[in-house]
Amino acid sequence: MIHITDGQTDRILSYIALGEFWDDVHRKSLKDNFETYDFTTFANKKFSQYLTKRNRVIIPDEDGNYAEFIIENNRKYRSGSVLYTEVNSTASYLELKRSKVIYPETLTGQTAQTLVDIALNDTEWKAGTIHYKGIRTIKLERHTNPYDFLKAIASEFDLELNFRVVVGRNQVVARYVDLVERVGMWKGREVEFGTDLLGIERKEDTSNIVTALIGLGPTNSNGNRMEVFVEDLDALRRWGRNGKHIVEIYEPEFSSEENVTRERLETLTQNELKKRINSVVEYTGDVNDLENHLGMRNKKIRFGDTIKIKDTHFDPPLYLEARVHTQERSLSDKTRKKVTLGDYIEYTEEDVKAIWKRLQQEINSKLAKIVTVSVISSEGTVFKNGVGSTDLKALVYQGGKEIDENGMAYEYQWDVFDKDGNLVTSIYTKQITVYASDIVDVGTYVVTVSSEGTKMASSAITISNVFDGQPGPPGEPGKPSYMWVKYADDAYGNGMSDDPTGKSYLGIAYNKDTPEESNDPNDYTWSPFYDKTRLDQIENDVEKAKEDAKNALMSADGKNTVFFQDTEPSKVGRKIGDLWFKTNEGNKIYRFDGSNWTPTPFGDAAIANLDVGKITANGISANWLEAKHIKSLNGLNVGNGKFIIDQYGNVTFSGTLNGAKGTFGGDLESPTVVVGPKVASDIGAFEGFVGLKLKMIERVSDNNYRFKENVVIKAINNAVTFGPSDYSFTFEGNLHTTRALEVNGDLYAYGPIYTYWDIYANGYKLIDYGTNSNGKYIRFANGVQICWHTLSTQWFVDTPLGNIYYSGSNTWIFPASFYSTPEVFVNAKSAVGFSWAGLGSSAATSYSMSYCVFSPTRVTVSCVVSLMAIGRWKA
Repeated sequence: MIHITDGQTDRILSYIALGEFWDDVHRKSLKDNFETYDFTTFANKKFSQYLTKRNRVIIPDEDGNYAEFIIENNRKYRSGSVLYTEVNSTASYLELKRSKVIYPETLTGQTAQTLVDIALNDTEWKAGTIHYKGIRTIKLERHTNPYDFLKAIASEFDLELNFRVVVGRNQVVARYVDLVERVGMWKGREVEFGTDLLGIERKEDTSNIVTALIGLGPTNSNGNRMEVFVEDLDALRRWGRNGKHIVEIYEPEFSSEENVTRERLETLTQNELKKRINSVVEYTGDVNDLENHLGMRNKKIRFGDTIKIKDTHFDPPLYLEARVHTQERSLSDKTRKKVTLGDYIEYTEEDVKAIWKRLQQEINSKLAKIVTVSVISSEGTVFKNGVGSTDLKALVYQGGKEIDENGMAYEYQWDVFDKDGNLVTSIYTKQITVYASDIVDVGTYVVTVSSEGTKMASSAITISNVFDGQPGPPGEPGKPSYMWVKYADDAYGNGMSDDPTGKSYLGIAYNKDTPEESNDPNDYTWSPFYDKTRLDQIENDVEKAKEDAKNALMSADGKNTVFFQDTEPSKVGRKIGDLWFKTNEGNKIYRFDGSNWTPTPFGDAAIANLDVGKITANGISANWLEAKHIKSLNGLNVGNGKFIIDQYGNVTFSGTLNGAKGTFGGDLESPTVVVGPKVASDIGAFEGFVGLKLKMIERVSDNNYRFKENVVIKAINNAVTFGPSDYSFTFEGNLHTTRALEVNGDLYAYGPIYTYWDIYANGYKLIDYGTNSNGKYIRFANGVQICWHTLSTQWFVDTPLGNIYYSGSNTWIFPASFYSTPEVFVNAKSAVGFSWAGLGSSAATSYSMSYCVFSPTRVTVSCVVSLMAIGRWKA
């Protein structure tokens, strides 16, 4: 939507909702730092009266920030019976041209930060994010204004300007100027004709071509001027006519105190000639902005970004890498965007094929070096009563084939660890012999394969040594243990799911007595997905759980051993009645008969005499099965696919479901589904939606409706709006929408509200999350706001403070302002040396805080500073 503010007080006067304006174009150019916003709307609405008198309009950008414009002119016209208004506005920062006069002076030893502070002093604008690029001396030769001075500062420090405003408490609360290394970035975005490139235009301008320049220096005391002639013979061959130069005069600007030499004049003239010997080529493309299509939020194109364009139908075929220096976008139609490209690199089709071939060769070369290693044991992995030995051999594979059979091509190192994980010894050979007498309970053998000192692969094997005890009474039946795994959005288990997609945290619960996983987040230990240390600990916990289960099963009978593994256990030391569950064949049962492992399936007679309630098997073959309860961990299949329940509880059946009633949970998917009794009245507030028809609506009164069940609304294009303002809606379940949610009336929700976009109440966003160059922020409906930012840069800690040094105060402008002064926190971490961060000399405000870096010595240190502020964004 568009907000309209008072041109003198900044107070928000009104807003124009989506659907009430059209033909809008937001144009922004990096080439000339010019920005405009034009749109057409109604001339007879309540807001129309404010579209005049240099009032201002504020629009959101594509990343949660705001841009401010001054209404320069409007045009009213009538079409039929309707009155319309065309509005033209320019960026408010252009007013800096007329805000004050800056007088000529010499500014010595200045950073970009100090110069921006001088330029913006006594204006409405403040310095925002200013990147450090050293110290300069700037001489202002003539009178200027803040805007032109800012452009000169950007040029001097090779930085780029960015202007932004902060909105809060129904008005603009701050205006910031950023000077950054680069606006935009390379995000890997490729635009291709036939997919998201709708059209491409190539313009070539040769009007400024020259092949030679005559450079003129300043006039000396005798009234003479130094003159140099520079030429480019290659340009002469390409552009000259009849062997004659295209030549112009070039007069560089010099300060009155500069001592101009012939070499200096010739260098400046040569630099100018290099800029003018080639034609100026510009590309303009119409792009289908895929970011605003469902499920393609990652397909972003931003002002200043570098993108790649591919159009094989262009003549010749076009392969282009270029930067978006001008962009035209629309708030009312976010799917279309027009970009103009500069700073481009143009490739021929042969260039692209050559690059691709070179990359393939590099990939194949790296793949050819990848090897894997596995360990085989000649006598299995378990010794009994300290008797026996086994040979461990490392096999190296490449492309599925064993290489280095004689152990001469690679170096091998075996590291031997005891049961407590302590390194016992290291052995350097392809094959080693392990004796049972050397193992106390458990030994782990890790082999590392290297080539010329570079580690290529590693593998490990664990050998156990178990002893028979005195025969005793049969033990308790062995109990298997189970591990539960869940995924969630945070460390408290919110948004818990079996699907890891989009989740940030992993929950583990192990040594559980049942395979049925709990839905209580408190039963799980939560950790971030990519915390490597924690993941290693989790893997160790999992292995421990498996080992506990194995030990429990092996202790069930003091006279026999039970194995769970893919490969056949060793026959050495086995007893009649030992069992082997072959895990890669669905736990198929084998029994040791004294000499061999023999398959031991259940027979019909055995099944007939078993208690059905205690059967656990991979399958049962019988003519009739009768039981009070049937429990299956992997689902149920009845009637040869006629009725199927999978392991997740999903039901598929063919035929008709008759006489069913009760409560149905989960999603119902169908072109038309009617749930519950029909109501006499249709509220008529939902248009343009697809999906489930909602019939569980209770009409409480004329303007009051109650939704009895969970509600999911899939909007096609527009926002989901509940209104008008004199209506009220009550949701007893959850409310899900796939577009922005706008509430004009009263909305009461007893359950959570989920939306993929934003939630607005009377034109204001209730819950907001955003990011900009100053960091990230999140706002909650209860008024709480959290801002955070991380800076990684070099700090000059050289200002004495007692017995220590500090860097001087730096200012962090919050990415979103607070209602009042928040609680602020700062921390620093350096890679080398000892340093820390703390609050700066200035007290925190509702929109900024100061901080600095400390050190016990005078030092230039690279460190990461983490900043956080917690407060309220509304009263």
